[in-house]
Amino acid sequence: MGEDKKEENQQDKTLHVAAVGLLLLVIGVVLVFALSAWKVQPLIKGTLATGIDVFAVLYIDAQFIERLVEPFSEKSPLKKDTFGNTSKITDSKKQLTEAQGLAKAISDQLNQIQATHPNQDFRDLHKNDLTKDLATKKDQSDKAVNDLSKEVEGQSMRRVYSFWGLTSLMGMVLVYGTVGMFQTVGLPFQDITYSGVTWLSGHALDSILSGVIVGAGTKPLHDLIGTLEKSSTQGSGSSS
Repeated sequence: MGEDKKEENQQDKTLHVAAVGLLLLVIGVVLVFALSAWKVQPLIKGTLATGIDVFAVLYIDAQFIERLVEPFSEKSPLKKDTFGNTSKITDSKKQLTEAQGLAKAISDQLNQIQATHPNQDFRDLHKNDLTKDLATKKDQSDKAVNDLSKEVEGQSMRRVYSFWGLTSLMGMVLVYGTVGMFQTVGLPFQDITYSGVTWLSGHALDSILSGVIVGAGTKPLHDLIGTLEKSSTQGSGSSS
């Protein structure tokens, strides 16, 4: 009953942090809507220097977010708890290994004297006690490792959810002030208008979608850029 309650509390914590991450994401969308409504223009003007890839600006945005969030991520209580519990798991596994090694050594000694000791009941009693003690220690260690593993998994998920919302928010605002990914590949969105009024600019919509991608970090962005450039190269080769 207590274990079920503990697991339920962990799930509640994860849901609460996920809700905070989602709220930050919504705030990012609202900010982009507001910037679009106020007709705020991107801050970057002009063209890229010769030899600079068109995706460089997006990569710089992602780098900026990572460097800005990194100090807070390192000091995050969630990360500290995660590493603390990971250390406890390592200690529990070490204790289990030591207990198994000790039990094997004692078992080997009992086996050695089994042929010469005159009292069969004495030998059987010690072996049974040893087997029960080892089984108890193994169950306790396995349970500790399993509980701590679940705790670490929950803390890692909560950390991902919290920073996912924050970095996505930052990515949307940064992309709005620079350039969107869909614009970069030559597929800009059309402005969303109704009765002659622009409700959402194409750049704003691009910023919302691209901001989530940029907020995911440099590695996913680098992989995506590599895939796009590879497809572009293959397309150029086949057309020629």
